[in-house]
Amino acid sequence: MKNLLVLIAFILIGCAAQMDVRSTSTAELERRRTEINRKLAEDDMGVAWGVTRWVSHASEKSNIIKEKQAIDAELLRRKKTNH
Repeated sequence: MKNLLVLIAFILIGCAAQMDVRSTSTAELERRRTEINRKLAEDDMGVAWGVTRWVSHASEKSNIIKEKQAIDAELLRRKKTNH
């Protein structure tokens, strides 16, 4: 039961942590994209123990990839708008 509560907490934190890309500064978006690239390169996601690692890792990786795609799309939109 304790593991389930930890898993739910990580999922909720992951959902709450996503930023609104349209209202965030370009510098902040670039910083977040760099952080996401590091996390993906180092496979630095989720808890590091037990069965909950598989679930939380997959969930966090999916959320991070979606966030990176949103950031990339917003930065591309801003680049096109500024030219």
